[in-house]
Amino acid sequence: MKQQLDLEVKKFFDLLANTPSIKVKKQLLAEKRDDGNVKKFLDYLLNPFFVTGISEKKIRKVVSVEKSVHFHSFHELMTYVRKNHTGSDDVLANTQAYLDDVNPELRMFYIGIIAKTIRIGCDAKTVNDAFGYEFIPQWEVQQAYQIGKLKMNENEWFSLSQKLNGVRGTYFEGKLISRQGKEFIGLEHILGDIQQLIPNSDEWVIDGELIRKNAEHVSDNENFRLTTGILSQEDGDKRQIQLVIFDILPKAEFLRGESRLRYRDRLEQLKDLEQRIQRRNLSNLRIVDVLYTGYDMSMISKCLDRMIAEGKEGLMLNRNCKYFTRRHNGILKVKQFYTVDLEIVDLEEGTGRLSGTLGAFVVRYKNNYLRVGSGMTDDQRKKFWDDGLNLIGRVIEVKYKDESYDRRTGLRSLQFPTFVQLRELGKQESYD
Repeated sequence: MKQQLDLEVKKFFDLLANTPSIKVKKQLLAEKRDDGNVKKFLDYLLNPFFVTGISEKKIRKVVSVEKSVHFHSFHELMTYVRKNHTGSDDVLANTQAYLDDVNPELRMFYIGIIAKTIRIGCDAKTVNDAFGYEFIPQWEVQQAYQIGKLKMNENEWFSLSQKLNGVRGTYFEGKLISRQGKEFIGLEHILGDIQQLIPNSDEWVIDGELIRKNAEHVSDNENFRLTTGILSQEDGDKRQIQLVIFDILPKAEFLRGESRLRYRDRLEQLKDLEQRIQRRNLSNLRIVDVLYTGYDMSMISKCLDRMIAEGKEGLMLNRNCKYFTRRHNGILKVKQFYTVDLEIVDLEEGTGRLSGTLGAFVVRYKNNYLRVGSGMTDDQRKKFWDDGLNLIGRVIEVKYKDESYDRRTGLRSLQFPTFVQLRELGKQESYD
């Protein structure tokens, strides 16, 4: 009887898979919102936190261990597999013994559920929308915005690190999980290092990027291609892959969707981890290189230039914000800057430490007036201020991230304008 009910679920899943319309899929799912058996199978398949540790290939593995547990239903088996998600020979033997006693059609269905390979054309969000509540938890990690039109405060602390070119991997409850909520298989060498690094590692979430170690120093793009090739294999030697860690927070805070600590404090935790990694010589883990921390926005373009010169994609900018399990502007992607030549129309004196020197150039850009106050050394600030009115009408080269709009006036503006150099006499403004 129980297997007959499971066969009805299989037929329903086949119907979902063969229904192209999302609207119709939701209608079909809504009709099953009170069907406990359907809901169990949906949870097995789509819940990113329901991990079995068994792939389709592993289920076919020949093991010499005898079965030690008898199951009265597939649900009893799944409870056992979830609790013992190691994929060990003992677990495989018990799983195989149960599957050998069911009819072939249902056996293939069960294997697809255990390995999470069945495709029904629905994700957790679709199911939750159809049911009218968050029945299946969704896997969410912190994601960055492009720096775009964000305006940072002039005296705002931030950090810069290389934008890693790998595959997102987040350590959670003894597993490495992709950004899509799928478990990576074959990375036991990384898991072992994490467990050495943090004895109570299951109480923490470690966020990072899976990247090939690249001992031969191939290009960033080539190494990314090799990384994805290795990770896409169901089996094979994956010991070339390491985890580059860029954030850490307690599991309880991750599940709540928000960290208690802001980034500066979490960065101190990363520094501590880095020392422990080095002391233990854990070669499968690395902390992301932090290129700069401070308040000088001119460092954004300087560090970006360095990354581009090294063939890297760009930078990640962390503001002193909490970790949120969503996309937010506390973490930003920074890519190529541009330059323009702009005419100086005025000079502003600096304040505080910069009193008696140049605080900022006032320049004209497309009928708007902008301040360019970063990118100069103290010596340059003194010299420029001493030159005073002689600089009015001269042109400076300005580096910027993107064009934006001045919210107050509606006129065009520049994001992160940074002084590069004073142009030669006679040089005309140019920004087209």
